[in-house]
This record gives sequence, structure tokens and C-alpha cells, in this order.
Amino acid sequence: MAQVWRAHDLVLGRQVAVKTVTSQATLDPALRAGARREAQAAARLTHPHITAVHDYAELEIADDAGGQLVPYLVMELLRGETLADRIERGPIPWPQAASITGQIASALAAAHAQGVVHQDVKPANIMLTPSGVKVLDFGIAAMTGHRENTGWIVGTPAYAPPERLRQAPPDPSADVFGLGAIACEMVTGRQPFPIHSWEEAVRYRHVPPALPPVVPPQAAAAIQAALDPTPQRRPTAAALGRAVEGGPPSTLMTPAGSVAGPISAAASVPAPSHTQIYEPAPAVRKGTSPWLIAGIAVAVLAVVLGAIFILGGVFAPATKNPSTLPSGGQAAPPPSATAMSDSVPALLQELNGALETGIASGQVDEDRARELRKRFEDLQRVAQPSQKNNRGGQFANEIREFRSKLNSLAEDEDITPELRNSLDAILARLAAAHAATRQSQ
Repeated sequence: MAQVWRAHDLVLGRQVAVKTVTSQATLDPALRAGARREAQAAARLTHPHITAVHDYAELEIADDAGGQLVPYLVMELLRGETLADRIERGPIPWPQAASITGQIASALAAAHAQGVVHQDVKPANIMLTPSGVKVLDFGIAAMTGHRENTGWIVGTPAYAPPERLRQAPPDPSADVFGLGAIACEMVTGRQPFPIHSWEEAVRYRHVPPALPPVVPPQAAAAIQAALDPTPQRRPTAAALGRAVEGGPPSTLMTPAGSVAGPISAAASVPAPSHTQIYEPAPAVRKGTSPWLIAGIAVAVLAVVLGAIFILGGVFAPATKNPSTLPSGGQAAPPPSATAMSDSVPALLQELNGALETGIASGQVDEDRARELRKRFEDLQRVAQPSQKNNRGGQFANEIREFRSKLNSLAEDEDITPELRNSLDAILARLAAAHAATRQSQ
């Protein structure tokens, strides 16, 4: 339907992207109107995770048929890659997938607040950039409830909700369904509903798939609720974003103010319709006596202070006078690395996630990205517990080489300072955690 070009704005002296409708599409009035609709929809929205549209115009081009009008949009130029390209390399670690889902949800919530429904939420329309996620292509966007008799079904079958086949009026719940499919695909590496045509979609039964254990229960319940075949049972985009980003447990509030139960891991409570919103559950239920709460707090405080006093009397002499230890007794060994929050396996996963996110968002030169991946693979190999002998020294050497490579890339400006600092900080924690592991052994 369109082509996107890199261009230079001669008036403002900046790099921009120019999106032009292809010559074939200009022959269809409905498709040609999509360019204007995209500009109008984007003009309503000002959000850090929505691609900004600077201008819209139509250029008259002469041809054998006497000429035609070619619509074009002038947009901000984005650096990075699409989420679809990133998923092709495999599943995305949950912390990064949760962050991406939350940013998309924030953009969609802003659009829905303005009455705009995107209608084609899919990985190919999501860009990962150094400044964060960007939602693209509002070319088939529509206003909530406004049905257009185009004669064809809009969207992409694998990410479209079942009601799209019934030509249901545009509704925010459809975008939430697409976001749920994206979230599921990011953590599993495959589409939850592998549908390639609308003919297949007619016969397909949309059953929300199981998610891997790495997804927290509250987030998994919200994602599965977003994929519910019934639109009224899906959460809002804002509620889905809060759930995947680990926000406080949410309570369903109806417009009348009545309270339903919170979303649970078992998803036993139906997800809300889009006439409902989520609010934090009240800390104290109505009717609870403040004097009772104060009494409980005083009692708990007394118990804690008493425990501190008793334990201090028992352990203080042994700490100050080692001779009180039993004969042959030894001081307790330092805590093992497995008891530390920064364990080696966890930090390796964090390092890999930060690296892949930086690569996906274009924060490192593409050729240099392969070198960093190789560094990580070498580091991961020598960190395996099965490796014996001098692997501890090799691990420390690999970390030093990795950090040296980051400094070299930073000097050549092949990596952004933000990504270099982030990776270097994780490597420093990794070196400390590995040293603690060897000491405890």
C-alpha cells in the first residue's frame, strides 16, 4: 500500500521519513483515503511511544492517464528495528518483553482516550528505537464505534480478534487482543494463533495458550484475559500494561463504583469490559476500627523490640569476645552466592537481555553487535558449573575482555554511552558474584 523514504527537510534542516501511497493504491479511493486518515489520527495523538506525523499533502504527478494525486505523510525518522525482526531471532527475556508490552499499552491507552482505534496492532507495526518503543501505521485506524463500509476486512488475521470477521464496529478491545498476541509471541517466539488468511480465521478456535513459567502469574492472567474471544472480558490497555509491568494488584471498579474481585492467576474473575477501569485496592476496608489497627500495630512493635533485646543479649558477647565460642568452634561462613540477589545465572540472563534489547533498538553498530554476542557466548561457556580447573581465572579474563571491548566501541562511537554503561555495570556485578561463588566453595 505504501513506501517509506528517508528524506531531508530543507526548511527545518532535519532528517525525516516520507510515506507515499503506491501508484496502484492511488487508484482505489478507499485506500487513498487511508493516508489522510492516518495523518488525522496521528494529529490527535501526542505521545512518546507513537510516531509523530509532521505534515500531510498531496502531490500531483502527470502520467499517460492525465495525472493523479499521490498522498504523502512527513513523519519523524526512527532508528532501530521492528519487533517482528527481533522476534525472528528468538524469544525475548521476560523483563524486556514486559517493558515493551507496557510501552505499547501506554500508547494504545492514549489513542483509546482520544477515541482512536489502531486496528492493526502487530509486531511489524512496532519499532524498537534507542528512545523506546514506537507504535507505527495508523493507516487503517478508525474512531471508536464508527463502522466503515469498505467491503473488506481490515487488519492482520493472526492478530485480529474473532469479532473482526463479523465486521464489528471499531473498539479498543480489538487493539488489546492484538497486544495480548504480541506479548505471548515475545515470550514464546511463536504466534499464539498461526492464522495466515481470513478463510483460516473463520474455522479457527481462539483458545488463549499457556504461557511459560517465567511470566509472573498476574501478568499471565492479564495476557490470557486480553486474548479472550469475548471482547467484554478483555482488560483495558492501561490495565494490561500495569499488570505486565508488575504494578500493584488491581481491583475492578465499575462506573457505579461497585467493587469486584482482583484479577487472579487462575483468571477466575472475568476480565472487565472497556466501560470499566482498574484502581488500586483500598488498603483498609470500610468499617475497620482505627483503634483496633493502632492496637495491633503497638502489639507488633512490642514483640519486635522484645526480640531485638533478647537476640542482642544472646549474640552480642559472642561477637565482641571470640573466646566465648565453644572449643574448636568456627565463625559462620560467609553467605553463598546462591543466597545473593545477584547470582551468576541471573546476572548472565540480565546481561543477555540488556544486550539484545540494545541491539534491537539500534544502540550498537550492527557489525559490532556480532562481536558482543560472541563475547557473551564465551562468557557463558566458561561460567558453566561443569567446567573445572582454571575456569575461574578464565571467567575473570572474559569479563575483562568484554569490558575492554565496550570501552573500545565507546571510543569509536559504535555504541551509545547509555548501553555501554548499562552493560559495564552488569559485568562489574557479575565479576563480584562469581568471585563470591568461588570463595564460598
